[in-house]
Amino acid sequence: SEPQRPTKPSDAGGGPGGNPSLYEELARVELQVQNTGRRSGQTVIQVYVSFPRDVTEPPSSNSGSKTSNVSGGNSRFPTEKIDFPERVLRNFTKVALAPGESQTVSMTLTRKDLSYWSVHEQNWVMPEKEFYISVGHSSRDLPLGQPFAAY
Repeated sequence: SEPQRPTKPSDAGGGPGGNPSLYEELARVELQVQNTGRRSGQTVIQVYVSFPRDVTEPPSSNSGSKTSNVSGGNSRFPTEKIDFPERVLRNFTKVALAPGESQTVSMTLTRKDLSYWSVHEQNWVMPEKEFYISVGHSSRDLPLGQPFAAY
């Protein structure tokens, strides 16, 4: 059967820790790590998310209340491009390996990992576009990566 597409989370709030649906697992990143050296060692594996570049939403008013586009495309409410960092660290783990040992490493990404706070919606919003997932030892060493669509 086809995997279920994520649904829009309920409104912000929901008690301690926020909305429980923000912590739903939406993706799993798996990779094989091998110690090619002669000594036991440890390494840190990091997962970075690059948000889509063309996400827009209506600007919020100064009061923080929602604004909406009037039908017919009223220019008083143009859309604003959401500026995201180039990539954001969303998960990491430390792995210890003996010489020659390899291990499968698995990490998850939650709805919140793939969302941003929308001032317009006053809620966490997950873009319905393609993300890019990068994996490596640091933000400057990301040899693995691939596009990913949450929807």
